[in-house]
Amino acid sequence: MSTQESLPPQQRIVLATIQCIERHGLQGATVRRITEVAGVNVAAINYYFGSKDRLLEAALARTLEEGFPKALTELKELLPEAGAGGVREAVETFLRNYLRHALDYPRIGVAHLGNALLRQDYASQGPVAIRAFADRFLEVLSPHLPQPTAADRRRAVVHVWATIIQLALLPDLFGVPRDELNGEGMARMLTATLLGPEPSTPPAEAFPRP
Repeated sequence: MSTQESLPPQQRIVLATIQCIERHGLQGATVRRITEVAGVNVAAINYYFGSKDRLLEAALARTLEEGFPKALTELKELLPEAGAGGVREAVETFLRNYLRHALDYPRIGVAHLGNALLRQDYASQGPVAIRAFADRFLEVLSPHLPQPTAADRRRAVVHVWATIIQLALLPDLFGVPRDELNGEGMARMLTATLLGPEPSTPPAEAFPRP
């Protein structure tokens, strides 16, 4: 028996819904597909969630709960207590990991931001959660940012997350190979937006002074 099969039916249904959204998109996450993946009948969806719409809301809420709080915890754990070089390495590692994850699940991002993209409706749980995450990200990282004003620091954070979200939603828009988007080069550029260019190492003296 797999780990998912051993879970209670309600959890299996939510996980199956997330899988179907990523494989087929929000519209393609049909009740038939969800029940097949979860190994339940249609009545179970009505019993646990009342309707398909409520199930979709629960599934997308689960991805937000799993994603943003864990990401902030990871960032806090990566940030060292002191040392600019350590901060740069921590931020670059965090952004690289996050970007890879976002590129692996593009349809989840589309599901979260569909209302904002199509109807300019920013009141749904996806846009609200993303704004809250960006605020917390800025709060956590702000002591390490070199920008002179709070407005400048916010602009840097918005620039970084606008880039990541666009790449996650439209990874093939610019015809750049995926390994270039989620590799070290892109993470290094985004880190430079936040922390400024990486300082160059001064050349070693040919004859060190005593």
